[in-house]
Amino acid sequence: MSRALLFCGDPGIPLAAPSGAASHLRGTARALRQLGHEVHIATPRRVDHRGEVACDDLSGHHHRPPMRRWPRWFRRHGERWQARTLLRDAIARGGEPDWIWERHALFVDAGRRWSSKHGRPRIVEFNAPLMLERARY
Repeated sequence: MSRALLFCGDPGIPLAAPSGAASHLRGTARALRQLGHEVHIATPRRVDHRGEVACDDLSGHHHRPPMRRWPRWFRRHGERWQARTLLRDAIARGGEPDWIWERHALFVDAGRRWSSKHGRPRIVEFNAPLMLERARY
Protein backbone atom coordinates (compact mmCIF):
# COMPACT_ATOMS: atom_id res chain seq x y z
CA MET A 1 0.00 0.00 0.00
CA SER A 2 1.32 3.44 -0.86
CA ARG A 3 0.63 6.82 0.70
CA ALA A 4 -0.90 9.22 -1.79
CA LEU A 5 -1.70 12.90 -1.46
CA LEU A 6 -4.67 14.04 -3.53
CA PHE A 7 -3.87 17.73 -3.93
CA CYS A 8 -6.06 20.47 -5.38
CA GLY A 9 -4.74 24.01 -4.99
CA ASP A 10 -7.58 25.62 -6.95
CA PRO A 11 -9.41 27.98 -4.55
CA GLY A 12 -12.68 27.45 -6.43
CA ILE A 13 -12.93 23.70 -5.73
CA PRO A 14 -13.84 22.89 -2.11
CA LEU A 15 -13.92 19.17 -1.29
CA ALA A 16 -17.52 19.04 -0.04
CA ALA A 17 -19.09 21.36 -2.64
CA PRO A 18 -21.88 20.06 -4.91
CA SER A 19 -19.94 20.92 -8.10
CA GLY A 20 -18.79 18.40 -10.68
CA ALA A 21 -15.14 19.22 -10.01
CA ALA A 22 -15.53 18.54 -6.28
CA SER A 23 -17.48 15.36 -7.00
CA HIS A 24 -14.65 14.22 -9.24
CA LEU A 25 -12.10 14.81 -6.45
CA ARG A 26 -14.19 12.78 -4.01
CA GLY A 27 -14.63 10.00 -6.56
CA THR A 28 -10.90 9.90 -7.30
CA ALA A 29 -10.09 9.66 -3.59
CA ARG A 30 -12.57 6.82 -3.12
CA ALA A 31 -11.28 4.95 -6.17
CA LEU A 32 -7.67 5.22 -4.98
CA ARG A 33 -8.70 3.91 -1.56
CA GLN A 34 -10.51 0.97 -3.16
CA LEU A 35 -7.25 0.17 -4.94
CA GLY A 36 -5.57 -0.06 -1.53
CA HIS A 37 -3.81 3.30 -1.30
CA GLU A 38 -3.75 5.37 1.87
CA VAL A 39 -5.10 8.69 0.60
CA HIS A 40 -4.78 12.09 2.23
CA ILE A 41 -6.59 15.02 0.65
CA ALA A 42 -5.59 18.69 0.59
CA THR A 43 -7.98 21.31 -0.79
CA PRO A 44 -8.17 25.04 -0.09
CA ARG A 45 -11.60 24.84 1.53
CA ARG A 46 -14.10 22.25 2.65
CA VAL A 47 -17.27 24.09 1.56
CA ASP A 48 -18.39 27.30 -0.10
CA HIS A 49 -21.63 29.22 -0.68
CA ARG A 50 -23.13 26.41 -2.82
CA GLY A 51 -23.72 24.13 0.16
CA GLU A 52 -22.20 20.92 1.41
CA VAL A 53 -22.24 17.33 0.21
CA ALA A 54 -21.59 14.54 2.72
CA CYS A 55 -18.06 13.17 2.49
CA ASP A 56 -17.42 11.96 6.01
CA ASP A 57 -16.01 8.71 4.62
CA LEU A 58 -13.02 10.71 3.34
CA SER A 59 -10.89 11.08 6.43
CA GLY A 60 -7.47 12.63 6.32
CA HIS A 61 -8.41 15.79 4.49
CA HIS A 62 -6.81 19.11 5.23
CA HIS A 63 -8.02 22.61 4.55
CA ARG A 64 -6.38 25.89 5.32
CA PRO A 65 -8.07 28.50 7.47
CA PRO A 66 -10.15 30.98 5.45
CA MET A 67 -8.52 31.64 2.10
CA ARG A 68 -7.87 35.19 1.11
CA ARG A 69 -9.40 36.54 -2.07
CA TRP A 70 -6.61 38.26 -3.99
CA PRO A 71 -6.97 41.33 -6.22
CA ARG A 72 -6.78 40.45 -9.90
CA TRP A 73 -3.35 42.09 -10.36
CA PHE A 74 -1.87 39.93 -7.57
CA ARG A 75 -3.96 36.76 -7.96
CA ARG A 76 -1.34 34.51 -9.52
CA HIS A 77 1.17 35.24 -6.76
CA GLY A 78 -1.39 34.93 -3.97
CA GLU A 79 -2.82 31.64 -5.22
CA ARG A 80 0.68 30.23 -5.73
CA TRP A 81 1.65 31.20 -2.17
CA GLN A 82 -1.57 29.76 -0.69
CA ALA A 83 -1.17 26.47 -2.56
CA ARG A 84 2.43 26.08 -1.42
CA THR A 85 1.35 26.71 2.17
CA LEU A 86 -1.55 24.24 1.84
CA LEU A 87 0.72 21.51 0.52
CA ARG A 88 3.39 22.12 3.15
CA ASP A 89 0.82 22.04 5.97
CA ALA A 90 -0.90 18.92 4.62
CA ILE A 91 2.40 17.04 4.48
CA ALA A 92 3.38 18.23 7.94
CA ARG A 93 0.09 16.88 9.34
CA GLY A 94 -0.37 13.75 7.25
CA GLY A 95 3.22 12.68 6.61
CA GLU A 96 5.20 12.57 3.39
CA PRO A 97 3.37 10.85 0.55
CA ASP A 98 4.92 8.28 -1.76
CA TRP A 99 3.33 10.15 -4.67
CA ILE A 100 1.00 13.07 -5.45
CA TRP A 101 -2.15 13.13 -7.55
CA GLU A 102 -2.66 16.79 -8.41
CA ARG A 103 -5.56 18.49 -10.12
CA HIS A 104 -4.04 21.13 -12.38
CA ALA A 105 -4.78 24.72 -11.38
CA LEU A 106 -3.60 27.96 -12.93
CA PHE A 107 -0.65 29.58 -11.16
CA VAL A 108 -0.16 26.60 -8.78
CA ASP A 109 3.30 25.04 -8.79
CA ALA A 110 3.39 23.50 -5.31
CA GLY A 111 3.08 19.85 -6.36
CA ARG A 112 5.73 20.16 -9.05
CA ARG A 113 8.16 21.88 -6.70
CA TRP A 114 7.65 19.38 -3.88
CA SER A 115 7.88 16.26 -6.05
CA SER A 116 11.02 17.55 -7.80
CA LYS A 117 12.69 18.41 -4.51
CA HIS A 118 11.86 15.06 -2.88
CA GLY A 119 12.17 12.81 -5.93
CA ARG A 120 8.60 11.52 -5.67
CA PRO A 121 6.28 10.85 -8.61
CA ARG A 122 3.42 13.20 -9.41
CA ILE A 123 0.37 12.62 -11.58
CA VAL A 124 -1.21 15.78 -12.95
CA GLU A 125 -4.85 15.70 -13.97
CA PHE A 126 -5.94 18.25 -16.60
CA ASN A 127 -9.69 18.72 -16.79
CA ALA A 128 -10.46 21.80 -18.85
CA PRO A 129 -8.85 24.63 -20.79
CA LEU A 130 -8.30 26.61 -17.61
CA MET A 131 -7.65 30.00 -19.19
CA LEU A 132 -11.10 29.83 -20.82
CA GLU A 133 -12.75 28.54 -17.67
CA ARG A 134 -11.16 31.24 -15.49
CA ALA A 135 -12.24 33.97 -17.94
CA ARG A 136 -15.79 32.62 -18.02
CA TYR A 137 -16.24 32.32 -14.25
